[in-house]
Amino acid sequence: MAKKPKILILSNDLKKGGIEKIILNSISFLNDNQYVTDLYLLNNIIQYKSYDYSKFKIFFALKKRKINFFLLIFKINKFFNKLKTYNIVISHHDFSNYLNIISTFLFSKHKSIIVLHTYPKFYFYNQKNIIGYLKYKIHKYFQKIIYRFAHEIIVISNDLKNYVTKEIKKKSTLIYNPLIDSNRHINKNKNFINKKFVTIGTLTKRKNQISILKTFNDLNRSGFIKNNNLTLEIIGEGDEYSNLNNYIKKNNLKDFVKIKKNYENLEEIYSKSFCLISASILEGIPNVFIEALSYNLPIISSDIPAAFEILE
Repeated sequence: MAKKPKILILSNDLKKGGIEKIILNSISFLNDNQYVTDLYLLNNIIQYKSYDYSKFKIFFALKKRKINFFLLIFKINKFFNKLKTYNIVISHHDFSNYLNIISTFLFSKHKSIIVLHTYPKFYFYNQKNIIGYLKYKIHKYFQKIIYRFAHEIIVISNDLKNYVTKEIKKKSTLIYNPLIDSNRHINKNKNFINKKFVTIGTLTKRKNQISILKTFNDLNRSGFIKNNNLTLEIIGEGDEYSNLNNYIKKNNLKDFVKIKKNYENLEEIYSKSFCLISASILEGIPNVFIEALSYNLPIISSDIPAAFEILE
């Protein structure tokens, strides 16, 4: 029997986000199927605290500081030597993808597989300022130049597949975000007296939670919120927290709208909610859509390609 390859997952960090959840699920799946799979993080940031990390090794570019390009230069030999000990390196996030491809092209012989979750436009929509615009232009240029040298590109949506074909001029493999635990207890006869809407995701301009708040504010002024026992729960953390919280206070929505930090286990949130709502300007394939559907939870979404691809 042929020896199974050693696999290294390369990522910027393990913040609480959809990409990071996919990384952890992938490592569990690969190790359960007898593939030796470890994790290399550029930043020493692990926000998923309840996960069992004893089943695989975790390496850090730096153990006590947040990495950047200049700091990485001092650790470059250590980084490339680590990659050389693996047959396959699967990377997530643009910066990790660039390093994966460059290392295999110049220093190592591993197979580079990059996973594309987003478009360069995400950088602009997350900030909507000159810095975001510059990041968008830089990453769009880097992707066109560097990504074509990857051994394989995995995308999570048909829309991203079309982007890779058109902009990067390379074939890609479509693999949708996995739902590892699909054995949900679905109560199809929910009788909600209080109808709680929930929106889940990083608090950024791209996620556009402010539009949801403006809609709830209009409904509150008309008396519709109180008459129909509606509430809104915003789950997430991010740069827009202060703006969203100030809007809630300014418009006296605190009795109907709450902002809560990220949960590692969203089962209780899904099971007790009336509807998931999203106003995102742009998405890859949102994990929360897939998870919500597994709970038979209705979804209201903005007009984005990802929504039609999942909900059609």
